[in-house]
Parts: sequence; structure tokens; C-alpha cells
Amino acid sequence: KAIAFPNNLFPTISSMFKLILLLIIEYSYSLTTTASNMGKNKRRNEISIVGPEYIQVLQGSLLNKQVSLILCGESHQDAIDVTRSGGVFDPHDGWIEMKKNDIFQPIFIEDAEIQGSANPNDDILNKLMVQVYATSKKCFTIEKAKEWAKEAVADSEIYGQVAFLWVTQNVEARIPKGRVFLLRFLSKAQLDNDQEEDDDDSEEGTWINPKLQPNDLPSPVKDWLFDDDICNFGKSHRSFEWGDLDLEAFQLNRRRLTNEVVSSDEIDKIIEDRKKKLHEENIQTWDEWFAFIRKSTEDGEIDVDLVLEAQVPPWELSLYRPQYSTTDNESYSLPHAAKCIRCVSEDEEEAVEDMFDPSGDGIGSYMDYVYRKFMKDSLLNKSNDKECAEWIHCVDMRDIGCEASIPSELVKDKWMSNMLTAEEQLLMQNLKNGTFLTLEADEAEEKVKFVPERRMNPERVEVEKMLSSGLLPEQEIDDDNGEEDNVVTFPSFESFFGQSTDFLYYSKHVKLCYAPFLAKCIESLDRWEQFFTELFLGGTIPKALSLLNLDGGNHKPYFYVRSPIRQVWNKDTGSFEYHYRDDGEHFIT
Repeated sequence: KAIAFPNNLFPTISSMFKLILLLIIEYSYSLTTTASNMGKNKRRNEISIVGPEYIQVLQGSLLNKQVSLILCGESHQDAIDVTRSGGVFDPHDGWIEMKKNDIFQPIFIEDAEIQGSANPNDDILNKLMVQVYATSKKCFTIEKAKEWAKEAVADSEIYGQVAFLWVTQNVEARIPKGRVFLLRFLSKAQLDNDQEEDDDDSEEGTWINPKLQPNDLPSPVKDWLFDDDICNFGKSHRSFEWGDLDLEAFQLNRRRLTNEVVSSDEIDKIIEDRKKKLHEENIQTWDEWFAFIRKSTEDGEIDVDLVLEAQVPPWELSLYRPQYSTTDNESYSLPHAAKCIRCVSEDEEEAVEDMFDPSGDGIGSYMDYVYRKFMKDSLLNKSNDKECAEWIHCVDMRDIGCEASIPSELVKDKWMSNMLTAEEQLLMQNLKNGTFLTLEADEAEEKVKFVPERRMNPERVEVEKMLSSGLLPEQEIDDDNGEEDNVVTFPSFESFFGQSTDFLYYSKHVKLCYAPFLAKCIESLDRWEQFFTELFLGGTIPKALSLLNLDGGNHKPYFYVRSPIRQVWNKDTGSFEYHYRDDGEHFIT
């Protein structure tokens, strides 16, 4: 089955291509002229569809069925952007009046010292770096100041927190005017990590710490930073942050940037409300169009299925269960990681611009919204008693088994369906036998669940032992780094190999190493090709595993691609010393 459309809606191929042409033309992200047309006549008769970046159509016969395959390209847009007025995905930025500390908040949200400080303002000034990016020579009204500052940032790719300070000497004037100071803010740590740091040696291009170099700042800027009586919406000193003029989007993204927990239910409610506003402009999102197509075919002979680039759901998978007795525990246990894995160098720092990207929270994309919407629709309105969705399918194998990467709570609950009741009962009786996949009873002692990775991975267990013995400096451990105990990663070859593409695409700063596994366990390119063919293209798991060198020569320490323990050679002592790897990416071990 593929996405098929009823004949009464699209009687001819030509009419179908008219529809596709309409969708592409009305896709305002690619063609900005469409946005201006929408603005001129929002009440026109045609309905515009926004969402996909491109549309392709394939028609033909498949398994003796006439099939229309509609390919809708998606470019990882945030749902909040897809629902912007006029169908224009790019934010319309401008100047928003903000208090001083609100401007600094996203910079220091992950700084535990500042968050727990009794005097955060003083601590912020100790760690803040300020760049006076530009200064006006003339005095302007507030509106003219916004225009001047906008021109100054329009042709620049500056990131971080950007603001301007407007300072007037005559607040009682009928139309007060003041000088403008365009400012950029980063923390010391972010500046150190900035790979594109400005090398301008001019006075206005340098970075200044207010505490160490207060006299290097213009007096109005220094007064604004140090005097709380004039900085918070004062009449003589007013501050404006460069940000999204769609205030609903601005406020939501600010919450995401400052690590406030925003539930998927809340995001979905916001998106639904924004879609209603789009209806007033005769604009619909792609999910509404697809829902219309499905509803139009419910009583007909046409099957309409949706295939998403999203994690394959649990009901389309089965766990491979090797048969072994409790005497085989040694062959199903893992040793510690090889020294060459522990010696992998430390991660680089994440790019500074990524720190100011709210889409990094992993739940706000339009694809995630579509996934949640249609999974809920399919699971709650299915025509059978099976615990699965009937007409929605997913094909992305990169995160198979990782419960934390699923954007729908409804689907997360289905993962334990892969554990058979008979197995649960058996394992409840043998929890202490020590299997390779550690399991334990839930709080009610009625179900068996996998132990979270932090208590199953031998390297993570070793971290605790090394802390107790003093081999690891305790101050290196970040208490906020661990995942919740109820989040589980099922073992998955698909994820083990597929995650590498995620890191090449999105997390280039993360260090992991497949080379020892390839050299010690795969051993040759021919065996690699045979292994993949058996594993993914019609073979069996036992046959695929038989092609690998998993036991000979004690190769198990090379099963790892990363370790939370970082082993470093100390040339002064002539020995190795141990450090805790900043292991926020622990799930890829």
C-alpha cells in the first residue's frame, strides 16, 4: 500500500498535477512572492497548503493494484514556524523591549552556580562578556533607533544575545532622543568555544568583561549593567532584544531555550490554535489536507496509508531472544571497554549558534507534531483490537529501541508489548540469575522492565566504583547528566549502526569510534557486506551474528564505540589517569 487518492477527487492525471503545482507554488518558504500575494488578499477563494518543501508524484501498478505515491519532502521545520501568518516559515525579527536580566537568561540557564546563587546579578557580571558592536553618532527617537539598529544587524550573521541600549539625557522632552549602543552578549565559556570569534581589534569589536574591565565600556552601558534602578524599563535607559515579532513563537522558544519543560500536549494545543488563525487567511497545513483525504476515502475502496520518516513503532518489531540457560551467563556478559575506547579524545564543544537554537529540544518539529497527531488518531480509532496503528507506518531505523527519542507518550507505552507475558512470568522468578540484558520488577512487582542504561552498562557501573575508590575526581560529575530511570534503550543493531548518521549530521562535536569494532569483530569488507545482507535484507539474526568474530581473542571489549571513562596519559607521572567524560551523549555507548 502507498498513499492513494480517490478517483472522484482526482479524476485525471492532469488534474493531479494541477494540484501538485498549486502546492508547490503556495509553498511560501521557497517562493517569497507567494507571501506577498497572501497578504494582499487573505480572503480569496483558493485554499493554500503549507508544509512540504517539495512534492513528487509516482503512479502505476504495484501488486496488481493501481497506486499513486505522493512524496512530500520535509525539511525539519518547527511546527511553530509552519503555522506562521501568511504561510511564511522564516521568523519576522525585530526589536522587543526586555528587562536586562531577561536578556541574559538564555545565556546562563545551564550554569548551576548562577542558578543556585544568592546574588545572581553579581555572578552574571563575573561571567558575562559584552561586545559593543556598534554605536550611533547621532541621537534618535525610539522608532528611529530601532531602524538604525536593524540596519546594523541586517547584513551581519551575529548570534548569541543581541540587544540595543537607548540612552537619553532628556526624558522630559516631548519627543525624547537618545544614543544607541548595539550590544552582543555571551558567557565566558561560550566565547571560548566560539569557533568564529571576531578578530576585529578595534575598540568596539573587542569583548569586555564588566567586572574586570568596567572602564573599557561606554559609561551609559556600564551604568545600565551595574545600576538596577535604571536598567529595568527605566525612562532614561531602555533595552531591546533582537527577536521574533511573533510574540507567541518568541515566548514559546524562549521557554525552550531556557530549559523550561514544555510538554508535547502544550505544544500541540498551541499549534492547533495557530492553525485556526491560519484558516482566516485561507491557509491549511499539510496534516489538515491529509486528514481531509483520509476522511474522504473512509467509505470507499481506496486505501490511504501514511509513511513517515520517523522511528519504526514497536508493533512492527520483535525482539530476538537467544535461547540459553543460566549456565551460559558468561557468554552473555560484557567486560569493560577496551583501553583504546577509553582513550578516545574528549568531545569538542557544541557550536555556539546551536546553543541559541530552540529546535534542539527534540519535540517541537512539524514532523513530530504530525507523528503525534496521526498516531493518536490511528491508535484511538482503530477498527480492530490489535495494539497497533493500522494505516500509519514509519521507516527510520536510526533510533530503533530508544524510548526517549519517541515524541508520543502514547507510543512509548506500547514498547513493553514486545515483552511476552510468558517471558515476564519466567523472568520474575529468575531476576537474580544475571542475564546480559538486566531486568527488574516494576514498583508493583507485576511487570518486568529493562534496567536503564546507567545501571546496565558495565562502563557506567565502573564509574560509580571509581568514584568510591577516588580514581575519578568527584567534582567532574554533572548530577544533571543522567537520564530518568524510567527511560529505556532496547538493544538494537539498527540503532548501533544507524546512530552514526545522526552524529555526522547534527552532533559533529561528539567523539565516538567504530574502528576497533570493525577491525576486531567484522575484520573484512566482504564479511561486512555479508553481515549487513543477512541482518537487514532477508537473512536471519543467528546467521548474521555467526559471521562476526564475537568471542575469539576476547573481542568483547571492542563492542563499545564510546565510554564515560576517559583515560589520559600523564607524561609527568608516566602513567594513565582517569577522568569522567562529559557524557550527555551516553545513549550512544
